[in-house]
Amino acid sequence: MRRIAAVALVAALVGGCAQGLVRPDYYALKLGADDAYHAGDYAAAQAHYRVLVEAVPREADPWFKLGNIHARLGQPEAAVAAYQEALLRDPQLGKAWNNLAVIHLRQAVNAYLQLCRHTEPGAPLCARARTMISGVNGLLEPDAEPRPPPEPQRQSAGRTPATNAREQGPS
Repeated sequence: MRRIAAVALVAALVGGCAQGLVRPDYYALKLGADDAYHAGDYAAAQAHYRVLVEAVPREADPWFKLGNIHARLGQPEAAVAAYQEALLRDPQLGKAWNNLAVIHLRQAVNAYLQLCRHTEPGAPLCARARTMISGVNGLLEPDAEPRPPPEPQRQSAGRTPATNAREQGPS
């Protein structure tokens, strides 16, 4: 009985390989994705990793790399989603937990900046926000020289943060 089970297992594994679960083009695609990633060609790397997450949906690394790409391209929501996908596949992937936390901290700083932009400069919440910004920046850059948080720029009436961001360009 054990012999039959062993033969069935080997047949299933060989059949899975023959059906393309681990194809040679996967390795070529991964190599291309990794090369583009390390060269800083994030658009090409992103395209390759998107194909990889479809080809091998159980692998955490392509999701992790997608998260890094989204973070570098200034797409924090997409980065968070990709890191969470990586962590679903490998909950012990410490780098993904770290990067997810960094993205959340940066989002917190942005929220505090928006708070100050939309409240009176002397408001207690704005003072608290500047303290929080300073503390979070200290966490994000522990070796940097202490610096005061940026003074918030007031929004003009009828303007939105998105309008101002478009006019200021990418940071």
